[in-house]
Amino acid sequence: MANQEIDSLSKSCSISGCTGKYKAKGFCGRHLQQIYKYGEIINIGRSKLDSNEIIIENNIAKMKLYDHNGNQIEETIFDSKYVNIISQYKWHLFTSTKYVGGGWKDNDVWKDMLLHRFLLYLEDGKFDTEVDHKDGNRLNNLISNLRRCTIQQNNQNAKKTSKITSSKYKGVNFSTYHMKFKASISVNKISIYLGIFSSEIDAAKAYNEAAIKYFGEFAWLNKFEEVNQLWVINLKFRKLWPSHSNLHLKHLDLWM
Repeated sequence: MANQEIDSLSKSCSISGCTGKYKAKGFCGRHLQQIYKYGEIINIGRSKLDSNEIIIENNIAKMKLYDHNGNQIEETIFDSKYVNIISQYKWHLFTSTKYVGGGWKDNDVWKDMLLHRFLLYLEDGKFDTEVDHKDGNRLNNLISNLRRCTIQQNNQNAKKTSKITSSKYKGVNFSTYHMKFKASISVNKISIYLGIFSSEIDAAKAYNEAAIKYFGEFAWLNKFEEVNQLWVINLKFRKLWPSHSNLHLKHLDLWM
């Protein structure tokens, strides 16, 4: 049995130009699946069984991620010194979390792993469950962008949820009672009131100051761009009271 396993490992797919690992009956997993499904070898381009394409530039490895149809949907980066290990596994994008994941079989049981945790394990030999992306970009898996953390610290460095709310900034919402923007921050599951502001940006800045105070290096800070503040408020007013959608902007000055 041992000799048969060694012989299998030394074989390669019999299809010309294919570098896939030998599976059975002279074929790699991809071509064996085609034989079972179509009765012959066909040219269907990339399949989910193909390895991820990796390009190295300036010590940075750029790995393409594909959907189930073999179409590229994203690209992740990591330190090129780990290419030989990373290339041994298949990697994909978890569409719900935007994390890069891979997997392997252990005694016929499929096990998943996350790329950022695996890379940091390769770097320092430790395997902790929580690893944070400093810049919030889950496709940036360079070691310089990864750090160990607690679950709480990971949440502190999280971006604002994509769920539609009354403000695009983290820690800010529009108060229909005051007709102004309220800022607050959650610390140890306790909500701390930071104040009421006429400007949405001022409220977001108040959150930033509090986040630095309470969360330190793990604080996720709001980023700003120039906006017409009256127009932003008017949009929210129209959304909250559709029947008053024709109210002129000057009337909103009463609440500024």
